[in-house]
Amino acid sequence: MSQNKKKSLFAQRMEVQRETANGSNAVTRSSVFTSEDLHDSFGTRSYIVSGDEANRIHQDNLLKLSRMSHHEIHEEREKLLSTLDPGLVEFLRNRRKQRTVEEAMDTQDRSSNAEQSGQPAAGTSETTNTEAEAEFDAREIPDVKEFAHKYPHMDVVEDDKLKWIGELATKKPETNDPFSARFNFEGELLPYIDEGDGVLRGLHNHGEEQERPGYTLQELMQLSRSAVLQQRVIALTTISNILANASKYEAAFLEPILPILLEADMYLLLRFSLDDPSQRVVMASAGAICNLVVNHGDEVLIWHVS
Repeated sequence: MSQNKKKSLFAQRMEVQRETANGSNAVTRSSVFTSEDLHDSFGTRSYIVSGDEANRIHQDNLLKLSRMSHHEIHEEREKLLSTLDPGLVEFLRNRRKQRTVEEAMDTQDRSSNAEQSGQPAAGTSETTNTEAEAEFDAREIPDVKEFAHKYPHMDVVEDDKLKWIGELATKKPETNDPFSARFNFEGELLPYIDEGDGVLRGLHNHGEEQERPGYTLQELMQLSRSAVLQQRVIALTTISNILANASKYEAAFLEPILPILLEADMYLLLRFSLDDPSQRVVMASAGAICNLVVNHGDEVLIWHVS
């Protein structure tokens, strides 16, 4: 007796995708719009949405409209007009008219200036931005096209995210201009500009002044209250090392570092950390308190004298 074989979930999903693709192709073939018609009717860009995603959203809308008939577009338009506030509709219409007039005047001004200077008129700001982004792609990541097709969802290059892996800008401070002190995990005071190994040592994982290596005392104090155990241990251990080396850097600061920390209730922060259930946090806090209240240089001298 033969039994009907049930289709797997994968087979069912593939069947739905094939039906969707066939239906989409059929609608596309029966489309009554050309790209010229769409641009003439709806413009080459969005007059409402702005930002990096504006062009993509506008193109997606044009693609959906190209698959609809005149009757379907008219029905959807009537639905929108019946649901939207009339004041909002009037505002959007006036905004498009205003943008169109401003662009026409801007284009006319550029053409006049180009004729006077003998140079061709410059393109729109969007074209300039697109060229700048394309230049960034070609310069920073030249091999992106080679591996983009090998992985899913990698066909669209997101320039804003790629900029994070670019080179950091190096800015030098003005002469005699004070700047925030940053330390490494050993409590050593670092120079203003990274000498090359800061990225490999994890010294750039902070939001402010990303081009500078190391961490400020304020960042370490905030990290010491983190919900992640390892982050609390690293922060308290680094603070302990900074306190141990504080006497070495008195000439580098406008004011001595230990009195400043005492006024900022550093002792209270370390006292709270002693109540942590983790033994590693308690040990790091105890070491930091010891370095805060004990002058190790005086202890060494007393030991030698006695």
